[in-house]
Amino acid sequence: MPKRSSAEAGTFFLAAIALSLATWPVTFTLGTYGEVFFKDVFSIWIASIAALIAGAVVWRTKEGETYLTWWGVFLLLTPTVWIASAALLHQRSELLNIVLTVIMLFGSLL
Repeated sequence: MPKRSSAEAGTFFLAAIALSLATWPVTFTLGTYGEVFFKDVFSIWIASIAALIAGAVVWRTKEGETYLTWWGVFLLLTPTVWIASAALLHQRSELLNIVLTVIMLFGSLL
């Protein structure tokens, strides 16, 4: 395993702490109650929007590689589609619920 610089290690350390604090409420309520609470849906949505904006700011690495792939952008847009469908279609069809759930589950495996 390659050695990391102090700056990279510090960034990773802070990111790990921030991500664990951000994901704990969502994972706890999902595990305890079997559902994601409404307020947590907005946390997921804001995190995905922030990741999209960060990906747009970074855009390409020094090596010339695109930081976010098209698949990553698609997965990060999924919460926006989910919330928009809930807002626009007051009663979503069962098929739409299944499709959105499969997308989210498949994305979590990557």
